[in-house]
Amino acid sequence: MRSLIERNPKLEVCGEAENGQIAVEMFQQLQPDLVVLDFSMPIKNGLQAAQEMSTLHPGIPLLMVTMFRSEQLTKEAQKVGIGSVLSKGDNLSSNLVSTIEHLASK
Repeated sequence: MRSLIERNPKLEVCGEAENGQIAVEMFQQLQPDLVVLDFSMPIKNGLQAAQEMSTLHPGIPLLMVTMFRSEQLTKEAQKVGIGSVLSKGDNLSSNLVSTIEHLASK
């Protein structure tokens, strides 16, 4: 995902975390303009991390990627402040950057 994002000169990756707990800690330190989370992360999954991030800074756009997107997961994601859910199987290479740009423009 990082390489897909960095192909766009308008976007910059300011951090990368190996688990949800570290993602929340980095979120607090770096205060990014937007966060991309994977649903499947150790310690805290993407929903848990997003809920904590939304509580800390409710205005920051959140995007979650997952292997298996479902209507139920999308509803749960929206409840915790995630603006969009992308499936890794739905041509992520072409949808990721456009979704990031859309969320960032809100």
